[in-house]
Amino acid sequence: VEDGGMVGGICGNSSDGIIENCTNEGSIKSLVVNSSGHSLGGVCGIMQEGTIKNCINKGEVKGDSNLGGIVGSLDKSFVYDSANFANVSGFSSVNGSVGGIVGYCLCGVVERSYNIGRIFGCCDVGGICGSGLGNTTTITKYIKDCYNTGDIISTKEGRCGGICGFADVLFAGIS
Repeated sequence: VEDGGMVGGICGNSSDGIIENCTNEGSIKSLVVNSSGHSLGGVCGIMQEGTIKNCINKGEVKGDSNLGGIVGSLDKSFVYDSANFANVSGFSSVNGSVGGIVGYCLCGVVERSYNIGRIFGCCDVGGICGSGLGNTTTITKYIKDCYNTGDIISTKEGRCGGICGFADVLFAGIS
């Protein structure tokens, strides 16, 4: 799939949906550079108030920012028992949020998931989650029982980590 905007191997944008037992093997590429509002994922571009469970990505994800092996942006949603085997590459020089499972997590939960692909971006680059934000105290948000064995590469003096590139104070925890 080659496009800008919200792009996923299974679904571009899901609101209040469930994506379960799916595998993507095709590559996902964005044609848009240095733009906001774009999210690309091996399985789903943006998941809002929904669940992704037992999904696998084997296709390369390449674009600007908000890139994830499973989901580009996760908003008040859940990812369980999922795996990324492919490289995820962000080519923006100003934006980040590139992760093996989730690129940009705004109040979400990631459990029992793993990444073995190479994760590359300018900043906020993580093996499981690029950016983990919790803009509210009323919604649970955490990463639990996840692991990464892929290389994490940041092209700037940005935030990067084996599990999470950036997690703010309201992000409940990583265990």
